Amino acid sequence: REIPVVKNGQITIGNEMTVTLSVDHRIIDGIMSGNFLAAFKQALEMPALLVMQA
Repeated sequence: REIPVVKNGQITIGNEMTVTLSVDHRIIDGIMSGNFLAAFKQALEMPALLVMQA
């Protein structure tokens, strides 16, 4: 969805995406889930890193 964001001191339109992760905390620790979401966010924001890491 489009939202107003500040970029270089100017208000412009940016994109926002909601991501939800559901895990079984008996198997996966919350920290591991958070690390996964952080890596997922980084991959979306800088997809070139996916190619470099391959």
